[in-house]
Amino acid sequence: MSLVSQRGGLIQGSETKNVSEVIHAQAPLATMFGFTTSLRSVSQGRASFSMEFSHFEPKRG
Repeated sequence: MSLVSQRGGLIQGSETKNVSEVIHAQAPLATMFGFTTSLRSVSQGRASFSMEFSHFEPKRG
């Protein structure tokens, strides 16, 4: 969860399915490039993720 938060993501919830943990979050697409590498690094290659488009939002700042 901290990897998503570090990239400006908002955690919306989590659930346990069988032997895995599923995290639901929203994060800016621009910050998610390279996320797979970071995720695999901290999980010793066991974790995976998927993403789907949600909405457009004006850039802040």
